[in-house]
Amino acid sequence: MINLWLDLPVFWMIVAVTLTFGLSAMAMNWLTHHSPLAARFQERRGIVAPFFTVVSLLFGLFLAFLAADVWDKKSRGHRAVIAERDALTALLKLSDVAVPEGSRVAVAVADYTRSVVDVEWPRMQDQESSTETTALADLLLYEVALKGEDAELSAPLHDNLLRKVLRLREARADRLTLSAEGPEQLTWTAVLLLALMTQIALAAVHLERSKPQRAALAIFTISAVVAISVVAAYERPFDGPIRIAPEPLIEVISAY
Repeated sequence: MINLWLDLPVFWMIVAVTLTFGLSAMAMNWLTHHSPLAARFQERRGIVAPFFTVVSLLFGLFLAFLAADVWDKKSRGHRAVIAERDALTALLKLSDVAVPEGSRVAVAVADYTRSVVDVEWPRMQDQESSTETTALADLLLYEVALKGEDAELSAPLHDNLLRKVLRLREARADRLTLSAEGPEQLTWTAVLLLALMTQIALAAVHLERSKPQRAALAIFTISAVVAISVVAAYERPFDGPIRIAPEPLIEVISAY
């Protein structure tokens, strides 16, 4: 259920969470003040305001921890893509120094980059990688490790090329790992349930009058919808509604 919601475009994601908590707020107000059971709820008047604070604090803490994890994954995804771009750019520049032997490295870099952008990037939306891109990454390593030595490249140049290829593979592994990570189902469930419990607590401390209860529920519901929607939009760095784009790698192709 959480995955289906997170798969929605941002607009419909906001609509879904707004309807869920908006309807629950209206249902609480109706039950406690206008339903046939209202009299029974009125018997429970007298719950003090600090009771609401305890529940809302739990909701805020869980949401803050979830947001920190979400934005950390987003930041790590950006760093992985930038590291991949920097390694590819360095390989192109170092291969220029090794002309004509380095030209094979430059071709391998360009083929790998195109495969990442055109083939692997769309597959990451389904938490998958590309065997074609993996093969081209292996070919690039082969060109640097073996062909470079065959062409009698200088040892420092060959070492630099090899380090950049290994850094490239490490950055790709980080990118694919982040892409394959799903949302924290248990944490998201806890956040949504605590938001609902906060609404219940807020309704409980406003059993005396209907209008103040409606106003309090509306203020909290709008605030919760905004906070939850922002965090949800950034949940998955490579396949969510606001995903990381491959522009840094496209720059490498343009410069080739």
